[in-house]
Amino acid sequence: MQTNYDLVVIGAGPGGLAAAVSARSAGLSVLLLNEQAHLGGQIYHSLETISEQNKAILGKDFQYGEQLISEFKTSGALYRPNTNVVSMEPGKSVCCLSGEKTFEVLAKQVIVSAGAMERPVPVPGWTLPGVMGAASVDILLKQSDVIPSGRVVFAGAGPLMLNVACHLIDCGVKIEAIIDTSQFKNMLAAIPHGLGALSNSGLIIKGLIMLAKIRKAGIPIIKGAGKIRAEGSDRLESVRFEHKGVSKELTADLLLLHEGVIPNTQMSRLTGCDHEWYTPHQYWKPLIDKWGKSSVDSIALVGDCTGIFGAKAAEYSGHIAGVNAAFKNGNLSRTQRDKAAEPYFNSRKKEIKIRPFIDTIYLPNSDMIIPEDPDTIVCRCEEVRLSEILEAVDTGYTKPSTIKNRTRSGMGRCQGRMCGPIVTQILARHLSLTPEQIGYYHIRSMIKPVTLSQLGNMETPQEQQVKE
Repeated sequence: MQTNYDLVVIGAGPGGLAAAVSARSAGLSVLLLNEQAHLGGQIYHSLETISEQNKAILGKDFQYGEQLISEFKTSGALYRPNTNVVSMEPGKSVCCLSGEKTFEVLAKQVIVSAGAMERPVPVPGWTLPGVMGAASVDILLKQSDVIPSGRVVFAGAGPLMLNVACHLIDCGVKIEAIIDTSQFKNMLAAIPHGLGALSNSGLIIKGLIMLAKIRKAGIPIIKGAGKIRAEGSDRLESVRFEHKGVSKELTADLLLLHEGVIPNTQMSRLTGCDHEWYTPHQYWKPLIDKWGKSSVDSIALVGDCTGIFGAKAAEYSGHIAGVNAAFKNGNLSRTQRDKAAEPYFNSRKKEIKIRPFIDTIYLPNSDMIIPEDPDTIVCRCEEVRLSEILEAVDTGYTKPSTIKNRTRSGMGRCQGRMCGPIVTQILARHLSLTPEQIGYYHIRSMIKPVTLSQLGNMETPQEQQVKE
């Protein structure tokens, strides 16, 4: 196996695939690392293996990924599926885990396309069996042809939630209700952004079609709800919420929570990239320039790990970063780079014009993403409750990393991916500070679970070459 590359791309979603294609077409040696078994990321998950029936249910936006996957397969880039990046030394090496083996590859440049993650929604009872994220159900449909049974209730807001609901309708799933936590005032605030949204009218039409399908299926949409609680003893039994000042309850076997998606910043934090807090949608995102270049010279970031703009925008940003990687490597002149990137800049600009409109309508609901009930579990891995975190704060632990040391929040298998955003916001609210003043967990290697035996079997690039 080759061990030294001009460019290593991490993530095989639309951004990573496009970056690899453009960099390889300019003559760079490229390795694409993918933690999944198949190309496509979350948006095009299992596109190559999914049944034709489910492919039709998931629609043209899902099927569009076939073209991008085909372009990558014929690009000549090398590919390693089922491979987790567990550590990285910017400008030098990338440490990977594949099966029971760990190995290093050398990379002059790295493009990270880590994508987004569904925002954690720490309502009371969110750890009960029978409570999931809405996006998780979509992944199960794509990956394993699994659909839920029993009484299904959605709670939250966002176009992805509506999209998943429509997929379940097409699969014959009975949805009891959609508890919509978006606020009417957000719709009014979005009106000034309406003109920009018209430049991408296809998405607006798609949204209207989804709403029409939900109404035709007879599914009640309870708008302006809040104070969601999942209730039950050993598993979910009901969903309690407030609507127009009245407490209501729905019997349910499955509660699907959703308050949008947020950038997956674990990799960018590991490599020391600078980040900023995006106040409107309450998430951290890395600081990048128009080419995707981060504050670390050898690291570029593309797609939804830099901010939530969607699959097409991620694809265009991947091409832009791939072209720039070729320029930095000396394969393209500045003029050649700018000419090659221009159509992608134009397409991306058009694609994201609708985002201010969508983002304003679906501003995250603080009731859903910052817990108030002291008994609510914040860190799922270590089962740390809100009361424990607040007790630590009141005794002088006021930074996420010191909270980690005191309570073990963020020390589980997910390494703080789930509880990190929540802890920042809990501290900011409790101390009347901004998230920037609070900061985030300090992310260290290894960012994925690795056993001592796997570490002991690590192969350096030199050892891999000797074996060959």
